[in-house]
Amino acid sequence: MVVNVPAGPPPPPKIPLSERASRFRLVGILSGDKPQAIIEDVQTQRTIYASQGQRIEGILVESVTSGKVVLSDGDERFDLTL
Repeated sequence: MVVNVPAGPPPPPKIPLSERASRFRLVGILSGDKPQAIIEDVQTQRTIYASQGQRIEGILVESVTSGKVVLSDGDERFDLTL
């Protein structure tokens, strides 16, 4: 006897990185051996200090350079600039 089990609901559509990262604003860079980005979350008005390799709300900080931070999620990239 075969029992057909209804499939669960489909997963929600993935929100593009550009839309998720648009809430972040780069406000500064702390230079040094391991540069840190100073990022403001405009939705929560929270200041975040992040280095390369850290995650912000599930988004990877791929690189921190002078004047620019590259965020990534899978094959998507998003630049934050001063």
